[in-house]
Amino acid sequence: MGPRAKPGEGIVVVMDVGPGVRAGVGETFFSQSKTCLVNILQRKLFAEKCRDMVGIVLFGTNDTENRLAKANQYQHITVMKEPRFVDWQMIAEVDDLPRGNSPGDWLDALIVAMDLLQDPDDLQFCSKKIVLITDFSGEFSDDQSSKIISGLKNTGIDLSIIGPNMADVDDDEDMDEPGPSNGASKDKNRKGAVPQNWNGKPKSPVQLAGELLATRIVTEVDGISCSFDEAIPQLIFFQRTSASSMNWNTELEIGRELLIPITGLIKVKRQTIPTWKTKYAHDESEEILSEASYHRQDDAQTVVEAEEVIPGYKYGKTLAAAVALSVFIQLLEELDMVAITRRIYNTNSNPVMGALFPDITADYECLIWIPLPYQEDIRMFTFPTLQRYTGKFSDSDTKKMDDLISVMDLTSQEEDGEEDLVPTQVLNPQLQYFFNVLTHRTVHAYDPIPLPATHVVKILETPERLCDTRDRVASSFKTHFPTKQIVKKTKRGNQDMFASKDDFESNKKAKLDGDDNMSVGDLTLPLVTHVTSATPVQDFMALLGVCKELGDVIIQLMDGLGNGGVGGSAAVMTKVMDCLTAFRRESIIIDPSTYNKFAPTFKDTVTYLSQHNLWDRVKESNLGMISSEENPRSNITTDAAEAFLQMDEPQQPVDQPQAVNDDDVEDL
Repeated sequence: MGPRAKPGEGIVVVMDVGPGVRAGVGETFFSQSKTCLVNILQRKLFAEKCRDMVGIVLFGTNDTENRLAKANQYQHITVMKEPRFVDWQMIAEVDDLPRGNSPGDWLDALIVAMDLLQDPDDLQFCSKKIVLITDFSGEFSDDQSSKIISGLKNTGIDLSIIGPNMADVDDDEDMDEPGPSNGASKDKNRKGAVPQNWNGKPKSPVQLAGELLATRIVTEVDGISCSFDEAIPQLIFFQRTSASSMNWNTELEIGRELLIPITGLIKVKRQTIPTWKTKYAHDESEEILSEASYHRQDDAQTVVEAEEVIPGYKYGKTLAAAVALSVFIQLLEELDMVAITRRIYNTNSNPVMGALFPDITADYECLIWIPLPYQEDIRMFTFPTLQRYTGKFSDSDTKKMDDLISVMDLTSQEEDGEEDLVPTQVLNPQLQYFFNVLTHRTVHAYDPIPLPATHVVKILETPERLCDTRDRVASSFKTHFPTKQIVKKTKRGNQDMFASKDDFESNKKAKLDGDDNMSVGDLTLPLVTHVTSATPVQDFMALLGVCKELGDVIIQLMDGLGNGGVGGSAAVMTKVMDCLTAFRRESIIIDPSTYNKFAPTFKDTVTYLSQHNLWDRVKESNLGMISSEENPRSNITTDAAEAFLQMDEPQQPVDQPQAVNDDDVEDL
């Protein structure tokens, strides 16, 4: 049989449950301590392949239950759990922790915790840690503080103290002689006001003496001390242990002759909610067990007993394959190239195209494979060019835009500043909330599901630094680039042909408020295709809007052609010509100013993209401006329309159209 799995880290949480931590209204030190302990257990429970063991020691209990207890020694200290793997039962018991009425000595509790980490059951922890949670409100005796310091150093136990804000302790005071906790400490010589406790009251001399001694111990053993405000945001997050994927043994084929044996591993993948198929059974009385079996590589898949399996080692061409792969990696690095490959996982999977990038460090050499899309996977999104708008910007407009881009930079402007929202450090809020809800549902089966914790919500919030600078620049944007609300006009239905404007507005408001008299016809108004006698003005404005939209579509198609026709195609160019023909034909009937205002913009776009062939077709089809001979409402003369079709020199920017009269706008 294989060896038993070795435990990981050994952790003992020492928690104060005495009367001092519960003296308050609302959220007390005890409630925050319990939240902190539950989060520690959750992190161990949900971590993948976690072999860490956690023990719990309570001090300040009414009873005494520890193996070091003697007469008048190690009293009111209870070992709630010896180091063990975390399960749901442990979390449920922590949610209902006992509350003691007798203060306990936190130094004695540390000694009890150190005794629990003495490698029980012949198991050796890879590391050891003690987490102390207390506000130091109980009496203590410092006669064994030196032994505790030496014991922590000799056994390699890390010490973390969570709870009190010990930043108030004066670093200039002598830490070598903390003094007894009988109230006669040298705190009377402390400068300034007495620091505040967690409940808003001044800290007692006992607390100040305890914090002073704890600071000395933390300094000596190179430990950590932090408040709840610093600890809980870190403990509440669940970071799944990064587990390596199974080895994918294959061959890197280069041509038909060169085959290099390689092994592939998945290093980056989407983080998803874990499956519970191997951890949950519908029948709670059943125990979920995982079994491993060994089989021969024959047709019958003969079962081999575990006792008959021995370790095997393969010798042969492994080193030759490593040399060949190293040469290939070095070659790609020297030539500054990548390899385009086709990856086939097995005979039943589709091939995937990808690129191999060389990665060379002081410790290893490898190839990083990144998948690439096929032609049918590519989606082309075309957007109108901004050239016709940026030409209108003044220097002050450009300066405002530059300021906005600068303040939204995620990199801190300080010399040693860190980047905000680093992808490798931002956790998935879905997973965080999922684990919180799962724990709450297990412990409180019939309570409502809680809302996401504040620290989980903050994952999705914009960094405060960006908000401050953004708001400062945004305030100037409102004055520099004023905007106005556009009210969308609603067309009357045929049934309101003879209604007044006031009646129309009142009926519209009633329908928006949920009038029961709304008919199906109101939801299926006819599409406007021509001007009717019922609503001539509304129909005319609707048709003008359609014409303007067609102009925007033409510009989008032009942007898809690309500069100099590199990305263009005959089909797109034909579509542009069809749209222009229809646009001009209908504008002659409806309003020539609509097309005449669009024509200079279209010509500027053609010039900017160097689509001279397209402009030749425009001249051949006589798709220039609409002259006054074609429609008397046009103010464009025949000579001006002919001159517009010429493209001898580059045209001016879009904000300076040629031969467009302002009277056209007034006619509209």
